[in-house]
Amino acid sequence: MRAIFKREFRAYFTSPLGYIYLAAVFVYSGILFYINNLQATSTDMRPLFVSLCSAGIILIPILTMRLFSEDKKLKTDQALLTAPITLSELVLGKFLSSFALYLCGSAITLVYALFMSAFSSVSWSMVLGCFIGYALSGAALIAVGMFISVLTENQMIAAIASFVASLFLLTFFDTLVKQIPMAGLRQVLLSLSVVQNFANFTIGVIDIASVVFFVSFAALFIFFTVRIIDKRRWS
Repeated sequence: MRAIFKREFRAYFTSPLGYIYLAAVFVYSGILFYINNLQATSTDMRPLFVSLCSAGIILIPILTMRLFSEDKKLKTDQALLTAPITLSELVLGKFLSSFALYLCGSAITLVYALFMSAFSSVSWSMVLGCFIGYALSGAALIAVGMFISVLTENQMIAAIASFVASLFLLTFFDTLVKQIPMAGLRQVLLSLSVVQNFANFTIGVIDIASVVFFVSFAALFIFFTVRIIDKRRWS
């Protein structure tokens, strides 16, 4: 798995993809930090994290579109399937490489918090809660994007499909659920919402139920990805 991780993580920087992703995150977060914190003279970083989470609709497909699509296109997927590793290690190596780059981008938010703490009081419980929620929600969306990537050899199709899936999870799902007249069913479905579970972290509390939700969500799509590859290998 370590070899797959290194191979995939290095691949982000042997092409413009990794640089484009990090530049987009740094520029966008920098603008948000200036407007919401410096210009507004506020140490509340919740608006920044919420906006960054929403930006995942566009940014996460950049990370995941090549994970399996590129190997299928270049016909290197067969070499990976015959490598002396399990399918789970293969998928986890690819997943963790994307997640590592995602964390590299999100680490800039901690730099902003450290900068503000030098001049005023910062609620670190809120910052760390938001950061953990942002990391976990990103892991869930990366797992979805990776699953979509394994279904096609066209990176653009993978990116567009991942964009649509992220848009649904971060926008339309909650909107549709709130239209359900039955309060009990509506509450149950909202507990499965990425947005609602992320919001639980923005009050500065590590919500165990939301942690379990995001970990289970990511694990489910990692499992789906393994099953798709396994089925393809024997077909």
